[in-house]
Parts: sequence; C-alpha cells; structure tokens
Amino acid sequence: MKFEEKIAKEYFEFKGYDKVKFEPIGNTPPDFLINDSIAVEVRRLNKFHSGKPLEKIEYNVIPKIEKFIKLFELNENFENTTIVSIYYSRPIKFNEYLKREIAKVLESYSKNKRLKKEYEISDNLNLGFFEHNEKWESQFEVGGIVDLNRGGFVVKDICDSLKIIIHEKERKVEKFKNLYENWWLVLIDFIGYGIHSTEIEKIKNEINENNSFKKIILISPTDSKNGKEINYS
Repeated sequence: MKFEEKIAKEYFEFKGYDKVKFEPIGNTPPDFLINDSIAVEVRRLNKFHSGKPLEKIEYNVIPKIEKFIKLFELNENFENTTIVSIYYSRPIKFNEYLKREIAKVLESYSKNKRLKKEYEISDNLNLGFFEHNEKWESQFEVGGIVDLNRGGFVVKDICDSLKIIIHEKERKVEKFKNLYENWWLVLIDFIGYGIHSTEIEKIKNEINENNSFKKIILISPTDSKNGKEINYS
C-alpha cells in the first residue's frame, strides 16, 4: 500500500466507515471499496509545470526530514510537545550533515525553550519551533511545511491541478465505471497541506460538477484526520 493510500485508509477509519476494502478487484481501479458500493480512487494532489509534477522533492526529501524530527526524542518524560515548521527551498538533500545540524537545533531548543524560535539549518532549510500547551505522543511534531520556491495562490494551484488530475482519473476508471454506482476521488494534498474549510466552496465553483466523481476529498499528508470534502449531486 502506497503512502497516499495509507493516509486515505486512516481517514476512512477516522470517519467510521465499517467496510473498507483495499484493491477489491486487484491491481486495477478502484483503490478502495467502501460499504460494497462506493469506489474510491486515491492520488497525491501535486502542482504541475508543463504537464509534469513539480513536487518530486516532497516525496524524496521532506518525508525523511519529517520522520527524523518525529522520531528524535531527547527525553521520554518531556512535558509538552514541540511543534516544528519546515521552511525549505531547492536544491536540498537529506544527508548526514543535515541530520547532524537538525539534531543540534532540536537539542538546543529543548534546553532553552522560548515561545517561538526559528533556526537556519542551511541555505535551503530553516526550522521554526514553538512549544505546544499539551503533551502528544511524540516530543517533536511537524506542524507545517512551506516550499519557498512556490509562487501563486494555493486555491488557484489546487484548481489547476484538479482539472488535470480529474481528467487523468476519468480516463483510468472508464473501463470500470459501470461496476459501481458511486465513485469518489481522494487526493492527498501536497499543495495546501490541509486547506482551510472556507476555501472549499471556491474550489467547488471552479471544478465542473459534471465529472465522474460524486465526492472529492482533500486530505493533509501530515494529518490524516484533516480532510475537506467536496460533494456533487
């Protein structure tokens, strides 16, 4: 099961769906079947440039940094969780030097906590910190990821990508469309990383409701419970 599919599965479980089958008819659409009647296709929501995905670095580098931070534990008896924001630009590689520098600032902030603090790790990476008022499972949790190379507006970028992805997915499910009455499209949002609910109506107005999917769900890649749903009649 791919990363995107795991996030989608966690979201379905969070929403309380009882019957969720992965690849019900094998390695063909749909990716999931819910309650024996709802076919679901899953994909990452990425930004495109000249028809090609822009965000390759998110899948090769950023998840490694995020995992390193989440698993880094200085004190198992920590009182409050520290929220970390990642600010990066290209080019960036997750090498031993970067690991050492990240570890240094994690330790430094833990010894001298302030309300908010930002550290420059390298020319292409900054980490921002603030101490949360609650203790979560991990001592450090990534709470935001900002790509400093990206321009434009998030809603516009999402709508532009959605139009490409919906067309792509419609072609993919065409041969299987009649097997199930309802089709949903789940997108793991690597553009907005969990868009605000107030923006959903703007996105819906931009996307033709005469597409093949009765529901489009945008889920944050860093929080599988953070999903926003767009419903079509």
